Amino acid sequence: ILRRQSFVDLAEPTLARRAEDLWQQAHILIGKAELRAEMRQTWQEQRRTTAFRRLGQALMTTFDVAKLMDIVAQELPLLGIRRCYLALYENPQAPTEQARLILAYDEGGRVALPPAGLVFPSRKLLPQELWRPDRSCNLIVEALSFQEQQLGFVLFEATSREEWIFEIL
Repeated sequence: ILRRQSFVDLAEPTLARRAEDLWQQAHILIGKAELRAEMRQTWQEQRRTTAFRRLGQALMTTFDVAKLMDIVAQELPLLGIRRCYLALYENPQAPTEQARLILAYDEGGRVALPPAGLVFPSRKLLPQELWRPDRSCNLIVEALSFQEQQLGFVLFEATSREEWIFEIL
């Protein structure tokens, strides 16, 4: 509409041709920018898929919990996850009582925890010292289980750019 309207006001043929050339150049630039954006998105999706595959392989082959948490913390940035907390139930038969936080990861990287983790009431989802009252966030909570046994839970920060987490889980 803008293009057509501008040509109505251009009575001189030389100006009209120049305006048409500029419109065509703008059209080409927009097309190139769109192509670059699509290529970047494809590259990011491939990068996340590769990181997720590496993480899955590590989860299947690593039985040392400390080493496993190191691998998870290393792969989280590549997956686009800014915050993640992983807790295991102290007593899987009583999951609402106590949990032990064994991994805490935020924008600054892996959060230092005591070697045995932090024990806290499961219903609180996180130990009090990790809640940040100055910052609001949305967390996705997912259960961790093996067959019929409940093991714990994991929390991910939910943002609009990370909607793909729902697809993975």
